[in-house]
Amino acid sequence: MTIQHIIACDPGAKGGFAVFKLDGSDGPEFIGAYKTQDWRDLVNDEYPNAIGIFEANHGIARQSAGTSYTQGYNTGNDHRLLELLCDKVIKVIPQKWMRILGVPVGMEKDARKHWIQDKAQKIVNMELPLWASDAVAIGLSYIKETKNNE
Repeated sequence: MTIQHIIACDPGAKGGFAVFKLDGSDGPEFIGAYKTQDWRDLVNDEYPNAIGIFEANHGIARQSAGTSYTQGYNTGNDHRLLELLCDKVIKVIPQKWMRILGVPVGMEKDARKHWIQDKAQKIVNMELPLWASDAVAIGLSYIKETKNNE
């Protein structure tokens, strides 16, 4: 198998990027997580055959205009960065990647975030900050889905 990289993105001010390497061995190798503000650290490395997985999200009702603008600005920057780094970018909605990972439906947001963090930490076998957990989970859901479709 050709070495492939997966760069997953949970966009926004509190989001991040997670990088995985697939080389045909038992499972994905977790390379690292980067805050969206630290994107320069992400571009210092090369990722051949990279696929970007981008969480397609939208503004939230009752958000201020300033917050909505900042979210949209950051989301656009994160998407463009993936387009520059990756051969292909795939958008995934939160409901889809959460379903693939088996996130229980109907959980409160904080409980859901911690459930995702715990699941992601177990899979990559390391402590992860909360900001990195969604990006890691997005990448893992893509890897799981493509493995199931083979």
